[in-house]
Amino acid sequence: MLDPLFDRIKQLEALTSKQQVEIRKLKRDNDEMYATISNFDELIEILRASGLGSNSKSGRNPGRGGNGEEDEEDDMIETEYMELSDLPSGENKSMLYEYEYFDDSEIFGVAPSSVIEAADSAGAAILAAMLGGQRRMLVDVRDAELTNNPEILAQFLELSILPVAAGLEGLNSERNRVKIVFPTVAQLLEYRKLSALAAPDVVALGTLNFGSLEDPDALIILVAPSPEDKEEFQMMLDILSPKNPEDTIEQPVVLLNYHMSGMKNMPEPVRSWEVIYHLRLLSVQYLAMAEGAEEGKEMTESEIEDMFLEASSEREEALPETPGSTSAVNSLDEESDFEDLASDAAFVDFAEEQENSGVVPGTTRAMVIRSYPRPWHVFVDTSPDEDADFEVAATFEVQPNQDEVNLAIVNCLQGSQEEDELVAKEMKEALEAGQLDNVTDRLNQGLAAESEGDGDGDGEEDGDLFPVPLGVEYDGSQDHPVAELFVSGDDDDSDDDVEDEDEDEEVEKEGID
Repeated sequence: MLDPLFDRIKQLEALTSKQQVEIRKLKRDNDEMYATISNFDELIEILRASGLGSNSKSGRNPGRGGNGEEDEEDDMIETEYMELSDLPSGENKSMLYEYEYFDDSEIFGVAPSSVIEAADSAGAAILAAMLGGQRRMLVDVRDAELTNNPEILAQFLELSILPVAAGLEGLNSERNRVKIVFPTVAQLLEYRKLSALAAPDVVALGTLNFGSLEDPDALIILVAPSPEDKEEFQMMLDILSPKNPEDTIEQPVVLLNYHMSGMKNMPEPVRSWEVIYHLRLLSVQYLAMAEGAEEGKEMTESEIEDMFLEASSEREEALPETPGSTSAVNSLDEESDFEDLASDAAFVDFAEEQENSGVVPGTTRAMVIRSYPRPWHVFVDTSPDEDADFEVAATFEVQPNQDEVNLAIVNCLQGSQEEDELVAKEMKEALEAGQLDNVTDRLNQGLAAESEGDGDGDGEEDGDLFPVPLGVEYDGSQDHPVAELFVSGDDDDSDDDVEDEDEDEEVEKEGID
């Protein structure tokens, strides 16, 4: 009867011995890694002391020699580091330099170019919020494509729950799956038909009136119904804020709103939830000074505001009213599909009226984004006619209201226009002052040196490196003109070559005859 017990003891002893061997190997590897990290830390300190910077983008100097020169240079760096270490603390700090490179996308995030990219950001925000201890979360994405296209909605749901579902897959726990709750059975069946995820053990489906909450659920994704459907909306509110405190949901809940109306009709407990991801697309109309406007003709702020309010009132009369729409001084309207508002009749008429007044209306795009744990950002497209990224106009710690968003967009557009005008003014002053006259001579000298080094030595002259462009008179007294179109070789030489070729052809013809 004791034989099975002895066998089990032998197995445990063998397992223990193997584990001890593995532990010794891990300790040895740990010591080696610690020594490597220590050496690297010393190298970083030496680089900082020498002023080279640990984050320098340049690598090894291509002009350095073999190992002997590298060793001598390393010794010099160590000597300089020892000398800096002997200095007092105040002088030592003043002589040290550190170069750091920051990427704006790492600080502010990136404005998504599609709903799919927004879904990736929403998934990362949900995972970060759960790891941060958030229990009640809101995902508010106001996009017409997401509202009207069930296929896009299915893709958005899959990508937003994918990080959490991947972490729960195979987890040995009582709660190890994600539950997606739809308002109706029809939406559930449509999602199941379009969904690419086929893992019921990890992602479960349910509706508001059936299977909305079960014990194995670790995260509840509640798809918000349309506020116009009063019955389904009230059913969702009863689940989120039950009358009986014992029926309160214990699991973390994410409420996904993909409707354009927002969360205005939500009760106070739900509206106070943490907004972990928010995306609101805006179309902006603004006034800008036209190029070539009359000098000395300036308009006061009251005149500009009166003109714009007149255009806004004409546009509101021409367009049908929509629920929840508001008008601002800069006529900021929510348009998820980035419609070109210049096609509106009232806006086009206003643009034609102000075409010769020095003030031209324009349209661009903007975004209000919040992705947990980052703060709120307002992105503005300062170059709508070009394929450029959005720029960060402002940052807010809390959700900004409409007036704050309008002011941030106006300041960003005004600063962008002033920056362009300043650059153009500086270039004009540099040209008038003759600061760019020596550019051509320096280019000629550099290219002449290269041509001498690479020449074949046949004695042929290549002519000027920058000959006179076609249609430009040059007598040699003024500076050599520079144009975008350059002609290689001298025109006279080329004409002589053509004449020589014609004479050769005539001689050949006479010989043949």
